[in-house]
Amino acid sequence: MPTQNDSIIIDKSKHIASNTMVLFARMFAIMIINLYAVRVVLHALGEEDYGLFNAVAGVVLTCTFLTTTLAVSIQRFYSYAIGKNDINRLPQIFSASINIVLTLSVIVIIVFETIGLWFLHTQLTIPSERAMAVGAIYQFAIISFVFSFIQIPFAAAIFANEEMGVYAIVSFAESLGKLLVAFLLGWGLLNDSLILYGAGLTAVSACVLITYLLICRLRYRECTYVTKVDKSLYGELLSFSGWTTYSAIAGISTVQGCAILLN
Repeated sequence: MPTQNDSIIIDKSKHIASNTMVLFARMFAIMIINLYAVRVVLHALGEEDYGLFNAVAGVVLTCTFLTTTLAVSIQRFYSYAIGKNDINRLPQIFSASINIVLTLSVIVIIVFETIGLWFLHTQLTIPSERAMAVGAIYQFAIISFVFSFIQIPFAAAIFANEEMGVYAIVSFAESLGKLLVAFLLGWGLLNDSLILYGAGLTAVSACVLITYLLICRLRYRECTYVTKVDKSLYGELLSFSGWTTYSAIAGISTVQGCAILLN
């Protein structure tokens, strides 16, 4: 006769298998959508504008290593507190992570509006007639990055609670949103498709952030902001993030650095 522990192990195994299948399905669906979306966008923008978009967005996306490192760190602290059933610590982890991402968002904006603008105007090859569109795309890319950055504590809460189905649905909807933006480029809603593309992707990022916020607010009690946070928690979160920073920087540098050099 199976014992209670055996039943728990079987249930956990089924849960892991289910989450694995959901993530595989998500990855496959998003891959197909993205491959088709790239074709649509390339046809709508043309080779030059598509290359400009990748180069300009690449400048901003060099900071996405922050997203990777913080997401891993915050999720780890969530999972550890949930495993210990430390309910009182969860809101503190959430609040500390919110404070960290908001502070870093301000720093990132300042860096991109100073050093980033200098790099954009002096180091990239940009046709003079596309300068205004490139400037608009750059600002949209910054806003999109900030929206994606702020959603880290909410996405980490979903991962820590092992609700991969929720994450998969939101990710799939995000990909469909980007595909819709790609189709809108062919409708000629704006004279400049490059600006329309940047604005559309920013709108999608905003919708994803709002979706994560609402889901976590309704489903997870730990996603409650508190003003009193253990100060040592900030150091723990940031120090743990540092261990994953190097590999994240290497990966981002390989992808985005190539895009900038090709420009």
